[in-house]
Amino acid sequence: MMRNVSSKPSSGKSDTCLGEISEDRRKFLKGTAVGAATALVPAAVYLGATARSARAALDTFRMYGVTTAQPPDWSIFIEATGMEVEWTDNVAHVGGFLQEVKVNRRGEITELYLMEGGMQRKLGPQGYLLPLDESRMSLWERTPDYFKRGPLYQDDEGIQYGVPTIMNADSFGYWPGELDANPDGSDELSWSLIYESDKTKGRVSLWDAWTLSMPEAANYLKVVHGKPIGDPANPTPEEAKMTADFLIERKRAGQFRVLWSEFEESIDLLGNKEVVVITCWKPAVEELMRRGQVVRWAFTKEGYYKWGVGAYVPSEVAERGSEEDVYRALDYFLGGEYGAHIARHRGHGTANFDLSLKYAADNGWPEEDIQKIRTIEAEITSKYQKPFWSNLAPDHAADIESEWERFRNA
Repeated sequence: MMRNVSSKPSSGKSDTCLGEISEDRRKFLKGTAVGAATALVPAAVYLGATARSARAALDTFRMYGVTTAQPPDWSIFIEATGMEVEWTDNVAHVGGFLQEVKVNRRGEITELYLMEGGMQRKLGPQGYLLPLDESRMSLWERTPDYFKRGPLYQDDEGIQYGVPTIMNADSFGYWPGELDANPDGSDELSWSLIYESDKTKGRVSLWDAWTLSMPEAANYLKVVHGKPIGDPANPTPEEAKMTADFLIERKRAGQFRVLWSEFEESIDLLGNKEVVVITCWKPAVEELMRRGQVVRWAFTKEGYYKWGVGAYVPSEVAERGSEEDVYRALDYFLGGEYGAHIARHRGHGTANFDLSLKYAADNGWPEEDIQKIRTIEAEITSKYQKPFWSNLAPDHAADIESEWERFRNA
């Protein structure tokens, strides 16, 4: 019988549960060649900000969002923009974030929200976010469209609300030696190792979060079995039921050993070989690799759960006239200084890898750190060419959550 590791009771409220990804990414890190031409640029450009503007900046620049989007030290932002930082973690699920924005009017005391893409589809058209004035960012035009456009940062009508900060594409961690795979992780594997492989039967773990686990399974059904599923991250109630039925069938067949909830659990499950494949986040695999264990992060045939944290401008910014300071910060997040530090510290990508590489080289970073940026660039640009995008605000969230609960309880 499959057991649940520290599984959390469902609230039954879709707004609350929509935030599982954002909160868990915050929790686990609290304790622990791109399309644009690579041009030679002055140092002020790879900093990204319209640095040290003649206009006096805000004394304190206030942000609210996901911890993983923070650089390791805000002093680099302070030096580049001339603004001190007041950062507040979003310690709630998406429902809590929406409560803060819509009811508590956090925009009255906040210059930027840094949140995972998806919520702008709801908040933008409702008037809680300002559409971007793209002309006010010096690095915007050079930023590749496949990073800055699309459902992570635009609404359903294509209006641009978000600037990409950090990004990645989730797949699964695995032990190459247990799967007869190349030890260097270069093999392109199938998600069948998660769902339908006799080789991994009984040695698979899924994340206990419908926001990611249901779309990943739906994408597999669409690509491999040809099921009539439109957008795996925004399934209809019928498509969600189809996905849950498949997961229940595979659960009863003994495919899955355990569901995990906490980041440390995912590390332990894979690290001690209680499971040999696990849907998880890349930093879990990186942590085990730092410990000398030969585990890898999968390149896959059928696609990835592509996510990104964006910077969004509260509508109240226009009322108090701090837009110039906001666009100074937005330009900074597009720059090489931020990108290089995020890659080295978090293992995630940002939107202008060439500027990150230039910053690292110009500042004498070790070759190992520079190579890490190159590796992340190659990985993300490759993975971003395949389906599918994340969506924290699906149209039928309550139905999807209900179907996930049916799978859990089966």
